Amino acid sequence: MGQGGAGGSIRSCATVPADLPTTRSSKALEPSGQSAASIAATIVYGYLFVGLWLIVARILKLTTIEDLLERLLAWIPLLLLEL
Repeated sequence: MGQGGAGGSIRSCATVPADLPTTRSSKALEPSGQSAASIAATIVYGYLFVGLWLIVARILKLTTIEDLLERLLAWIPLLLLEL
């Protein structure tokens, strides 16, 4: 009988290191220790920071950057709704 026949055994070419866990745990699902208020405060801080950059872009008359920042400012409140 051959290697891949009904009675034969199939050997794997890949080896698994001994220290590699067999099940993978996702760090995204682990608790972060941050409250919803902390996350919301971080988003508001970012919103204000982007607003500051928008003011700078308007002063320097960088219309393309201004348009991109306005689009970003319109998107950030959606993050707050997701909390």
